[in-house]
Amino acid sequence: MSAAWMERWERLTREARTRRPRRDPVPADMLSPVNATKAALRPHEGLYKHESAALIQLRTGKIGLNEFLFQRGVPEVPSPLCRCGEGRETVSHIFLSCPLIRIASEQLTPRPRTVLDLAISLGHRMRAGAFVRWFLTHRPIPHFVLATSLAREWLNGDPDTTRSRPAHPTCE
Repeated sequence: MSAAWMERWERLTREARTRRPRRDPVPADMLSPVNATKAALRPHEGLYKHESAALIQLRTGKIGLNEFLFQRGVPEVPSPLCRCGEGRETVSHIFLSCPLIRIASEQLTPRPRTVLDLAISLGHRMRAGAFVRWFLTHRPIPHFVLATSLAREWLNGDPDTTRSRPAHPTCE
């Protein structure tokens, strides 16, 4: 590692500790799996890996939409605004108010009307998968496109892909 990178890392760590003195960085493998309960995993049952990953990203808002990418300083994203021009491109904007896909959002059952409705649906065992698949269809994120098309081929019984289809969506 370069000396400049190490110096920057140490400086940013010191600054973070100054801002939040009680929050020391802890490696993820040192944390106890407190939230890994059956209830927390239920919304992921029956989902393919890419759908499960998308569900986590939708629930946290850390997904490849302009708001998140702009906050992270991605050079290709000059603005946090949605292509519709009516708001920041966030998960709630896409599901609740984006005019570009408003008609498609009426297919969601039940259709979320508030951020709380959306959060409940994304955490609901029976609804989460439908909401994720709707999102991946109507607002494709580049790193999910290939996995989504392969899953669609598997579901349609394409002879070239069915022999490699996992026995269960969450299996490799």
